[in-house]
Amino acid sequence: MKTFRLLSALGGGCVLAIALSPPLHELSEAYFSVHMIEHELLMAVAAPLLVLGNPIPAMLRALPRGWPRALVQWLVPPFFRRAWLVITGPLIAWFIHTLALWLWHIPALFETALRVEPIHAVQHLSFLGAALIYWSSLLQNRHGSGGYGIAVFSLFATSLQCALLGALLTLSSVPWYPDYPDLTDQQWAGLVMWVPAGFVYTGAAIAFLLAWLRESEAKTQRWERSLAP
Repeated sequence: MKTFRLLSALGGGCVLAIALSPPLHELSEAYFSVHMIEHELLMAVAAPLLVLGNPIPAMLRALPRGWPRALVQWLVPPFFRRAWLVITGPLIAWFIHTLALWLWHIPALFETALRVEPIHAVQHLSFLGAALIYWSSLLQNRHGSGGYGIAVFSLFATSLQCALLGALLTLSSVPWYPDYPDLTDQQWAGLVMWVPAGFVYTGAAIAFLLAWLRESEAKTQRWERSLAP
C-alpha cells in the first residue's frame, strides 16, 4: 500500500509537471485541442493520482516527533478543517467540480483567461483545486458503505457532463472562441473531453461499483455464517 501511494503521488506530480511545462503550455496557446488535453490532465489524471498518493501525511511523518501535530494546529485552524469536511461532502464537491467545468468554458471567461495570464493561472488553479476536492470526496470515503453508491452515481453524472460539453464542442458548426478560430481543432478538443475524459470517469464509476458489489457479497457471507448452526 505504501508503494502504491508513493507511485500515485509521484505519478500525479509528474503529470502535473507535464501539463504545466513549457512545451505543452506553449502548444496550448496555439491549439485548443492541446489546451483541452492540458485541462484534462489536471482534472482527470493528476488530481486523482495526488489524492490516492496523499503525500502530505507521509511528509508530516518524516518530521521529528511532536512537530506534525503542532504544525497542523498552527497552519490549519479548526475552522479550515471543518470547512474542508463540508466542501468534500459528496454533493458540494460534485457541484464545485461541475461549476468549474462549465463556467470556465463560457466563451467570455475562456477568452479572458487566454488573454490575461494571471486569470489563466486562476483558471488552472480552479480546475486543479475543484478536481482535488471532487476526487477527495470520492477516494477518501468517510460515508460508510453507502459511499460506494454515491460515488458511482456522482461519477456517471460527471461522465455524462463531459460527454455533453464535448459533444457541444464537437458538433458545433461555428468556433466558440475567437482566439481558436479553427473549427477542426475545436472538434478535436471536444472529442478529448467527450471520449478520453469520459472513459476516466466511467472507468472510476465501474471500479467503485465492483468494490460495492464485493463489499455487499462479503456482508452477505458474514450474515450467512452468523446464521449457521
